[in-house]
Amino acid sequence: MELGMLVMPFCAKITFEIDKDDDWLEGLDTVNEFFMDKDIYPTGPIIFQRESIGIGEFEYTAYIALNNELHDIPELNIEYIDMLEVGPTLSEKCFEEEEFEQVYKQIEVAAHENGIAIVDKPYYHVMVDYFGGTAFEIYAQLELNEDDSHE
Repeated sequence: MELGMLVMPFCAKITFEIDKDDDWLEGLDTVNEFFMDKDIYPTGPIIFQRESIGIGEFEYTAYIALNNELHDIPELNIEYIDMLEVGPTLSEKCFEEEEFEQVYKQIEVAAHENGIAIVDKPYYHVMVDYFGGTAFEIYAQLELNEDDSHE
């Protein structure tokens, strides 16, 4: 378990809904083709949030680091974000999507044991391809407790 923060400049934020049986990465294919036509390309890992919105349906929000700034593209549901900053965070690694629920629980237990509150929103997942597979680092944003002792 690591304490830290998640920072990524020049991000395209894309939100889409998908059935659990579909490959959510296919939702990014149209976007990647669009970027290539504009000489814009990804420069880092894909970061995503996944939230259940119904039985077998999920809403994905993907953040893709780009080599350059771009304007919002409403027809592709793309919003440009100058800098994605999430922090402070508690994070843990895993190698399979099937492990997500287990990792969420590990993060929640570690936060509880250390008296730390987690912000109630979908976790951030950083997906990194490596030779032989994919690794995920899951980040939970932590609540900042303001110290009231300065009254």
